Amino acid sequence: MEYCAINLMLPHFTQFFINLIYGIHYIIGPIAIKGFGPLGVVSFRVFFTTILLGIIQKYIIREKVTSLKDYGHLALCGLFGVSINMECFFLGLAKTTAINASLLMIVTPIFVLIISGLFAREKITFLKLAGILMGASGAFLLMGGKNFQFSGETLTGDIFIIVNAISYAIFLVIVKPLTKKYNSFTISFWMFVFGSVINVPVGLIDLIPIIQHGGLSLIRTEMIWSLVFVIVFVTLINYVLTAWTLQKLSSSVVGSYIYLQPVIATFLAIWLGTDQLTLVKCASGLLIFGGVFLVNKRNGR
Repeated sequence: MEYCAINLMLPHFTQFFINLIYGIHYIIGPIAIKGFGPLGVVSFRVFFTTILLGIIQKYIIREKVTSLKDYGHLALCGLFGVSINMECFFLGLAKTTAINASLLMIVTPIFVLIISGLFAREKITFLKLAGILMGASGAFLLMGGKNFQFSGETLTGDIFIIVNAISYAIFLVIVKPLTKKYNSFTISFWMFVFGSVINVPVGLIDLIPIIQHGGLSLIRTEMIWSLVFVIVFVTLINYVLTAWTLQKLSSSVVGSYIYLQPVIATFLAIWLGTDQLTLVKCASGLLIFGGVFLVNKRNGR
């Protein structure tokens, strides 16, 4: 009985860990961007993650993809989960405000719920809908929704962020059938192989000017360690674990955990002394945890 309970809770603990890493990424990730540029970071993270996954796949997992149809499916996952997702996020972040980007990202679980209901026949229950909306409202409050505004200067970036949110939502839905058939390392490896076709060359847009202007000599040790963190934890570990949790949980449940990212980022900021705990932040956290709880209730799955 105790083993069964641990087995049921492990995917939820794993999702918490995944979003803990993403929350830390909001603080550590920008350090790498300062040194290598946003598209340069994407290029490095996809290239080295593909190499690392390839080594694991060849010498440890040794699983083969069994059909051309599955290769096509994996290519779509690479397109939506790696290429469009990563490129649009960083392009959007460069052209809009951090507040706009953060608030627009909270629509991802809503898109997951809609897309999974329409195309994956995942039942949209009242509790799921209520939980998603509750979590969205909490995230909106936590990230200072009153400062959110569209303008001509940020419109292009806002559109990129929305496309990124839709792309990642599509990925969470379309990758799920593959998780029933293949190991999470196999799925992640081939996703990154296909994704690297776009991401690695595009990164040269940032990297070539840095090299030409002697920017490599300005790269500090903390920028390199930040890049290592992004590659190993934010990309390699998180993508593999996401594929694994999708074997155990529905796409909408996995999507709902995204709401924990602003809570974790805020907690870390308070711990580091760059932010303060307020009543609004406490209320926002309760709304987010309440929303995730409702989505995860058995009759809401």
